[in-house]
Amino acid sequence: MDTQYDFIKPEFLHLLFFQQKSLVIYPYVDLKHMRGLEVFTVGYTMIDLESTALYDIKEVISNDSSNSLEGHNPNFYLVYNLDKKKALDLLDLKNVHCILNINQNATELLPKNESQFIFYNKKTNKFLNYNFENVDLKFEQLVISHAHNLEMLRDELNNIKIAANQLFMEINKNPEDIHLASILKRYDEHEFKKVLEFTQNYYNITIPDYIASEGPRFKRSTHKVIDFSHEFSFIVDKNRKFREEFIQLLHDYRLKHVNESNLELRELYSPQLLYNYLRKHHWNKGIPLEFIKEWIKMNLTNYELTEQDYEEFDEILQYLQIPRDTIYQLITEVDENQIPEIKESREKTSNDIFLKENKNDRGTKIRDKSIAHNQTREDNKKKRSNQEQDNKSIELSNFQNFAEQVLSMLDEIQEKIISMKKNDK
Repeated sequence: MDTQYDFIKPEFLHLLFFQQKSLVIYPYVDLKHMRGLEVFTVGYTMIDLESTALYDIKEVISNDSSNSLEGHNPNFYLVYNLDKKKALDLLDLKNVHCILNINQNATELLPKNESQFIFYNKKTNKFLNYNFENVDLKFEQLVISHAHNLEMLRDELNNIKIAANQLFMEINKNPEDIHLASILKRYDEHEFKKVLEFTQNYYNITIPDYIASEGPRFKRSTHKVIDFSHEFSFIVDKNRKFREEFIQLLHDYRLKHVNESNLELRELYSPQLLYNYLRKHHWNKGIPLEFIKEWIKMNLTNYELTEQDYEEFDEILQYLQIPRDTIYQLITEVDENQIPEIKESREKTSNDIFLKENKNDRGTKIRDKSIAHNQTREDNKKKRSNQEQDNKSIELSNFQNFAEQVLSMLDEIQEKIISMKKNDK
């Protein structure tokens, strides 16, 4: 079932926000689900347009855009219930930002040359005229994973918009004396490129190379700075499900074990900065084993891991230099029913043991039965021999002794009876 969160992905953040592209989405998608994309239109006012309710929708959008008041956010149009004929007219629009939802297969409308409109097939979850193979989406992934809800995501994008606006004003005011590191102090140096990308595309300007290539305003210390960003990047880039669970666990750990007064504001909410802080101050010998055990259980996201997931988790732990014995122990402690290859191996092993045991049992039972049968024969033989000896004893010497004992007992009984009668008189 579709939801508005289906579109909260790094690819859509990259296209709509950083690249300032327009989208063509097909086939039909409910308006309430497409509304989720509004979070990526920071700096615009979203306008919904139902195509069947308007005679000339192209003219409406063109006039509305040209009449936008200066100083106000420009409009971003979400046009739905389009057929291919009406959509084809709108693909000629210039300097207009919009999302078009076509209720038919729109593959034949795909532009032959580079276009402002990026086509997305919702049914196959593929972008038709934009190649993400060589696109670095790490910052987009970080921004989305940082936010626990749409409001937090919107706030983070607003912060980028504020920084971009300050940069735009400084470029217009005094480009020769601009200090990029000071303006973008909220961001790490490797994140500058994304903020500059948004600034250029949103304001439709070209930032001079000397500004984009400016070094840090303050010299870094010459001694080695410990940084664990490479570990965090490897974790969040490897597997989306592991990333979601990992980031939630980071914040849970912060709430339970970290004095927040020791953290800067960004460290409170940025998973990467929080991870760096923990690795420097709490986990200087590595991520605690108990944390990793909770991580692999996936209790917060309730995601059931697949065979591929376990392989990728193994790769992550190896990268973090967790000993192989520990990795094996961690993975095998998880319910084996969730690990197909272990379960299959376990069942195969159990069957082998069962067959082997049954085979051994059959041999043992046959052997025991044979021994028991032989033993019974020997016992019966001995018993008959003893009975024969007993019979012989009774018939010969023992019989005389037995008779004498019986007669003696009878005499004693008779004497007692006589004594009792005398006493009664």
